[in-house]
Amino acid sequence: MGGARNVDTRPDEREWRRLRNRANDNRSMARLTVPVAVVLWLWFAFLLLTPYSVENGHTPIECRSPLGAALSGDNWQAERCAEKRRPATTLGMLGLATLTSVAALGFHLNGSVMLRALGPDAPTEEPGAPTADGTPPTEGEVPSAKTDQPSASSRPSG
Repeated sequence: MGGARNVDTRPDEREWRRLRNRANDNRSMARLTVPVAVVLWLWFAFLLLTPYSVENGHTPIECRSPLGAALSGDNWQAERCAEKRRPATTLGMLGLATLTSVAALGFHLNGSVMLRALGPDAPTEEPGAPTADGTPPTEGEVPSAKTDQPSASSRPSG
């Protein structure tokens, strides 16, 4: 009779290692992308919040920051000031900062979810590393980090 077989569909240790390395690569990309996003956000804040001056012949004209001018409703020299610091530049920085932040978040979440999906049964040591008791592995043996945590099947449910 055809009963349900208990087939182990878990990946082998080489596949575990490949998936773990890919997840760690994604998290590393997030660590590299976050500083870029921070710099872009700071540049956006600088463009939005700092006052500046515009040359008008021989005398400079002091302009309020774009946010300060918008909040005060003071636009007596808005045309001259807008020539120097165009709103498109500020909006472009906002777009770049947002996209970079979303990319960093995506990299981090992807890597974290992959590591979580691998679970505690995934081997975490590289081949050739000492076993849990400190002895070197025998030829062809790949050490496993299953000794510290119980497997999912041996944990009490509830």
